[in-house]
Amino acid sequence: MAPNGGGKEKESGMILNPRDDPREDSDPKMQSRKLDFIQTLRGIAALAVTFVHIRQHTEHPIPFVSWLIRPAASGVDLFFIISGFIMVYTTSRNDGSLAYCADFMKKRFTRVWPTYIVLTVFYVIAMLISGSIIHRQDISPTLANWIKSIFFVPLELDGNGPFWGAALLHTGWTLNYEIYFYIAFAVCLMFGRASIIAFSAWLAITLIAIPYTYFGIFSFDASPPYKWMDFQYLNLATSPIIWEFLVGALSGYLYFSPIRIKSETTCWILLSLAISLMIWVLWGLPTRGFGLAGFGVGYAIFFPVIVLVSKTLPLKQPRVFVWLGNISFSLYLVHPIIVHPAANLLYMWEWARPGLGDFPFGLVLTVVSIAVSAVSYELLEKRLSSWILEKLKRKRVTSSPTRSSA
Repeated sequence: MAPNGGGKEKESGMILNPRDDPREDSDPKMQSRKLDFIQTLRGIAALAVTFVHIRQHTEHPIPFVSWLIRPAASGVDLFFIISGFIMVYTTSRNDGSLAYCADFMKKRFTRVWPTYIVLTVFYVIAMLISGSIIHRQDISPTLANWIKSIFFVPLELDGNGPFWGAALLHTGWTLNYEIYFYIAFAVCLMFGRASIIAFSAWLAITLIAIPYTYFGIFSFDASPPYKWMDFQYLNLATSPIIWEFLVGALSGYLYFSPIRIKSETTCWILLSLAISLMIWVLWGLPTRGFGLAGFGVGYAIFFPVIVLVSKTLPLKQPRVFVWLGNISFSLYLVHPIIVHPAANLLYMWEWARPGLGDFPFGLVLTVVSIAVSAVSYELLEKRLSSWILEKLKRKRVTSSPTRSSA
């Protein structure tokens, strides 16, 4: 759908036109290109988190580099918002049936679980080997921790939020939230067109009503001033960081709504303002931590705006950033396998320590992480996940009762 019909735009303001539903774009490739900015943002978020973890294992920090990556951990906030958007986008044809919800969970499961399990195994092996060499173990792969990690249960629900002990593969702490979000969202899909109302109500109950009832307070801080000691999973289910999924989900409904800014000039001004505010929040304010009370508020301003203006502006993206977005899930999980063991081993040798500086060493770790992530994307995310999904589909077909002909 060409927002401006190929001509120059003279009018400004918002228009409400049912024809502006992006789902009506008849060219799938064009629709894919319209969402390339999402892949770019995913790639940037994954790189940002990678830089943070590399920075934790480098020596001789460069002040400018330290300042530049100060808010880089907020890539997690951006991931959560994007996840909320993607869930709405991929379920735009939801019919509210139980079969649709089951199919949704099946696709999510095969998308996340196989890759996560395989890379967790590789991470544990790499950490145990490097730990035996340096005579220090930074990981505890007990049976209980394996079971919790495999089933996306935080290792220490009585610990500190929002990590709650994380997972064996430490970046897996965000997947604990993702899976909870998928399950809650899948249930809400059964409400059909009212799914966003159901989802909003669910979050209002878990993020506002329950904390306020028991603690007399609710929060937007990802490390809230309350903790559940009896029903410990509520520490995750009531975590204020989940507000970011709602920001993304509402942005998804904004994308499919008939609301569109008709003037390209207005779009560019609005987008520039949103970007400048986001930069101010991330680098200008004394903001710390995850969630809407931290770095996340910058993305909560920026993301709905870029979603809205993307319905009008041709936001062309560099192919390399789109590709990074494609492998972002693997990059997010792979880089700890490269960074942590390599840094531990190299630090053991004194002759190598001067070379563990910010930029040169970080560049090597980044390139290696991206290269391995590309392999992971092809073998695990695409081939293994597709193979498992196909097996599940065949099992469903063979287990379905056949109708006898009259």
